[in-house]
Amino acid sequence: MKQAGFTMMEMIITITIMGLLTATLAIPYFSADSLSISDNKLSKDLRRTQHFAVEDGGSNAYSIGRSASGTNSYEITDPAGAVLDTITFSDTTVISNFSCDFNRIGVPSCTGASPITITAADGSGVSVTINPVTGFSTWTSF
Repeated sequence: MKQAGFTMMEMIITITIMGLLTATLAIPYFSADSLSISDNKLSKDLRRTQHFAVEDGGSNAYSIGRSASGTNSYEITDPAGAVLDTITFSDTTVISNFSCDFNRIGVPSCTGASPITITAADGSGVSVTINPVTGFSTWTSF
């Protein structure tokens, strides 16, 4: 009597190959490039700075802008000028020179580069535009 089916070795090899193919094909879906991470961080920090200003409700503005310490960092400061947070990107070459102050109702007043650009070492980058009324940011790749 002849039995039909797969041997244990055939099953192990098939499952191993399927696992390798799945892992290889899944990488693009679970990884993000450094520029989208940088842009996302900047967008969140713009909203965080706006939130600080609205929550404080004072007459002085909270600010976010490129740090004086380098072209790949920016900082968030309170109305007294104290630095609340400094964010440095090791994977970016240049963040354009910008400064945005948010008043007590969250309206931004920005100077410097418009839009803000984040450029990687390979020349690719993103442009971040801040809505002058709402303070919301949008971005495009270049």
